[in-house]
Order: sequence, then C-alpha cells, then structure tokens
Amino acid sequence: GEAELYAALLAAAGYESTLWRTSERGYPEMDMLEKYAWIIWSDAIYTNSGLRGEALQIVGDVINAGGKVTVSSRMPFFGVSAEPASSIADIVIGSDVPELVAGLPAEPIVLPDGLPEVVPLNSDPEPSTGARIAMRRGPASAAGDAPVLMVYSDENFDEPKGAKLMLFGMSIAWLPDDLAPKLVENMAAVMLAE
Repeated sequence: GEAELYAALLAAAGYESTLWRTSERGYPEMDMLEKYAWIIWSDAIYTNSGLRGEALQIVGDVINAGGKVTVSSRMPFFGVSAEPASSIADIVIGSDVPELVAGLPAEPIVLPDGLPEVVPLNSDPEPSTGARIAMRRGPASAAGDAPVLMVYSDENFDEPKGAKLMLFGMSIAWLPDDLAPKLVENMAAVMLAE
C-alpha cells in the first residue's frame, strides 16, 4: 500500500520510520503520536480515501498540539475545495515552497492513465493559515491549476506552536518512480526543519 511506499522511500533517504496500520491496530492514541517529529497519514491509494470521524479528530489534535502532519489522501478534508472530484492527468511545480519541489522537473509531470478522480484542493485558502502551494494540477488535468500539494503553518496565529500541515491531494504512488523518492526526501526536509 501507500504507507509502505512512504516508509520505503523514507528509509532510502536515511530516515527511520514506524509503520502503523489502522486496519490491524486501530487508531493510535495521542500520547503515542506525540513521540514522533512528523506523522504521515496516508490513504490515497484506497477506494474509500478520505479523512473522517476519529481519523480526522486525531489529525486535528496533533496539529492543534503543534505537531507536523502530512495527509496524503484523495479527500484530506482539510483544505479541499467545493468543486466535485475530477480527473488529474499531470502536475506542475509551484514557486511558493521551492525547497519542497527542488530537483523536480519544471515541465508537467505526466501521471498514469485511468487514475481515480480527486477532489481539488482549495485555491484560495484563509491567509492566516500561511498556506503555500508547492504543486498544482497541470494543463491536461480537469480543474487545471488547482493545488495538489500545499503546506500550512500556524506561524501567523496569535500563539504559534510550530504546527505544520502538508496536504498531498493524490497518492505518492502515482508519481513516476524516479520522482517519488526526491519528493519524499524534500517533504522530510521541509517537515522536519526547525
């Protein structure tokens, strides 16, 4: 699955990780999650992809406590637009988070044919969230120019705690094999930076 791919890519980049499958172990407790510098909540490869219920509560609690979370989902709940799900055929890098897209090609990155439709992320996020766009849908995609990869922070809040939320509105497995490792390495550098 997708979580195993993230774990393998992190290991290849020299990062230690722990894999937790909710299907086998249920949802983790907050005190356990607080031990980790960065949490990746990954479900974009599954048919029923999307944060809801207890999963949504857990991710919200981690962020509110100042944690760093990446949500890799076709319906991450956070940051989604009101537009219907639509096809995504390619992505292009943005300039808001250059360290997140370093080493990725400037031309559109073509994704495999026949991918499931994805709800576009919100192009006009609340300014206080410090939202920055790292990738957008490319010219061959429906809802072209909609964000695909965004980073939010609490730095503009009255009492910032250092929280970061990265939304990746597709599966890491959809990227070409030669690009996924670089993107995960960049994700780690951004999310683990102090």
